[in-house]
Amino acid sequence: MQPRTRIPEFAELENYKNLGLLTQMQLDLLYRRVNGESYQQIRNVYSISKTTVARAIMRTATCRSWTKGQSGGGMTLLSLPDEMQFKKLVQEMADDLNCITTSVAIAVCTELQNRRLKFAARVLIAARCPHLLAKLDDYCPSPSRGWLNHIATRLSNY
Repeated sequence: MQPRTRIPEFAELENYKNLGLLTQMQLDLLYRRVNGESYQQIRNVYSISKTTVARAIMRTATCRSWTKGQSGGGMTLLSLPDEMQFKKLVQEMADDLNCITTSVAIAVCTELQNRRLKFAARVLIAARCPHLLAKLDDYCPSPSRGWLNHIATRLSNY
């Protein structure tokens, strides 16, 4: 399915799908909403609940993966594409020193989050989801020292 309205963000979402970071079902579900289908119509096509439709749209808009049957679970601080960008930026800033300060790492994370929130807002506006747009700020938790320790361990493994 293709959206009737095209915005630049859709090309990025499609690229993430091609990289295996998002699913085709995510994009199809989002594009149905962009094309004017109601939550009820989307629910009928995919046999999912209204809250699941909203969760799938929100996860897609913020570049987080979603699959049918996925439990709610916790929210990651950064999407996988943003984690990869975070790792790249931290490596560039460390300049072979193998470290950066906590405050710099938090600032980088915050900037990536802000960029992703703006991206998601444009996607949600295109999908005519003002109720989800209003929840967007609550959708991304603030970075902490504990998160930095966790992400440093995870990112060192890929």
